[in-house]
Order: sequence, then structure tokens, then C-alpha cells
Amino acid sequence: MAWRWRSAPAAPLSARPARPPAVAVSAGMQHRSSAPGLHLFFGLTLGLTWVAWAPAALSRSEPDSFLFVVGGLSPSLWGVVLTLHYQGRAGLRDLVRRSFDPGLIPARWWLPLLLLYPLLMALSLSLGLSMGVEPTALTPLEGARLPLGELVPLIVVLVVAGPLSEELGWSGFALDRLQRRWSALVSSLILSVFGILWHLPLFFMEGTSQGEMGFGSALFVAWVVRHTTSKVFRTWAYNNTDRSVLATVVVHFMGNFTFTMVAGLGGAVPLGVEGVNVLLQLGAAAAVLSWWGPARLVRRNGRAA
Repeated sequence: MAWRWRSAPAAPLSARPARPPAVAVSAGMQHRSSAPGLHLFFGLTLGLTWVAWAPAALSRSEPDSFLFVVGGLSPSLWGVVLTLHYQGRAGLRDLVRRSFDPGLIPARWWLPLLLLYPLLMALSLSLGLSMGVEPTALTPLEGARLPLGELVPLIVVLVVAGPLSEELGWSGFALDRLQRRWSALVSSLILSVFGILWHLPLFFMEGTSQGEMGFGSALFVAWVVRHTTSKVFRTWAYNNTDRSVLATVVVHFMGNFTFTMVAGLGGAVPLGVEGVNVLLQLGAAAAVLSWWGPARLVRRNGRAA
């Protein structure tokens, strides 16, 4: 889930095969020195965000708007800067192409990317209500009935604040490098750990959905699980769409948008629905890992590659 209110240069990516490194090379077979910049990326990303968000987190207040935006942009900002540093202009052009070119995503993948989270949430709501969750607890669903004039700006915010401000770093820079060293599953788990650390200050701020959950609460634990499964889903999308960062942006956005339509902007989903949703996301992630295989999260010739 995203934040929201209430060295010698490596070879250019364009010179490499279009499919993910984890598909082209067996997991763990490449030398570990072939992933330059990972430590620097994680250090700079966490460092800038924590410095920008620390005042609000420490004072448990609403963040300054400018500092909030600076911290939120950190992953993609450093992804772009370090791509340019390590891979030059050709690498940067490739990153931009993979981030904004919908033609990289095969037509058959658009439905899974767009419908995964809405289907899981719809099933969660249905099961949650059948298990006794009070319908009045879902009054923020009025967010799903926003007039078009308010819905369009909200969609723009939810695309920029999270998907675009993060995925050019997490997926566009780090994921390729992680998959040269580890399997797709392990790479997803590593990204999840750093993603959780990156989001941590939000749980101590006023006016954020994470702040509404509260650090250490049952909702916090549920968020950690959902964040972890989201990284599996995004790696799965990335590896099956010619390393399309846009595919991860779409999955990220649909997760945020679906949550916002149920919880409201800066709100939280009722605990009963959240619990069901966590179980369903774990089940969906397990199904993806079982069918596509944890090593590469792709299938070749009818088998997990």
C-alpha cells in the first residue's frame, strides 16, 4: 500500500533480452557482483524518506506537505538517478519506456492486472458481511459513489502518490538487480522488507491510512501481510510483461484504489473484512507461486520455468 493523506556503468538494459533477468538465467546462477547499486539505492531511499518524514512521525502530527511529497518520491527519484549513473542515457530511456509504454504488456495480462485486487476485495466484503461485519462499518464506501468531477482527481493522486512515485525505484531499478542474485520469491520478500521499513514513519503520523491503523495493531499486522503479498503480485506481473514497470504501476494502483473505495481516503477497512482479505491474498499469492513457480514466477512450455 502506498502513502496517502487521511563505479563502472553496467551494460544498458536495452542491450539485454526483453524478458526478465530471472527468466533468462536460473536463479542464483549469475555472480553477485552483477547487481551494482542495490545497497546504495536502499540506503538513499530510506534515508531521504525518513529524514523528510521524521518530524511528523516523531511529533505524531500531520506532515508538512512539501516534506511529505519529497519523502514519497524517494524510491522513484533514486531509481532514476541511479539508473542514469550506472546505465547512462540508454538505461534511462529504457526505464522510461518500460514505465510508460502499455505496448509491453500482452493483451491477455490486462485483465489479471486490473481485476486481481477488486475481485479479492469484493469476495472479502461478501464473506465479511456473511460473518457478521456490520454494514454500517462500511459507510466510507460512499467514496465509491463520488461524482466524476471528484473521482478523476482522486485517481490522478492515487496513480502518482504511490505507483509512479515508488515503482520506478522498487521495480524499475531494484527488481532486476535482485533477480540476478536471488529467485523471484526471495527478491519479492527482500523488496517487502525494505518497503515495510520505508512505510514505517506513516504509522506514527496523523492523517494517513497507516496512522489510522496504528503501529503494532492487528490492522498493522494485516497490512504487513498484504504488503508482502503485493510484492509477489508485482514481481509476477513484471516478469510476465517484458519487465514492464507499468504493469507493477497498474497492480499497485489497483490495490490502492480498491482499498480507498472501501476505506475512504485516509481510512481503514473493518478488522473482520481485513482479516478475510489477508487470508484471500495469502491464498492468491500461494496459488501464483504454485502455478508459476517461485524461482521465476513465469511458465514456459506449459511448466513453471
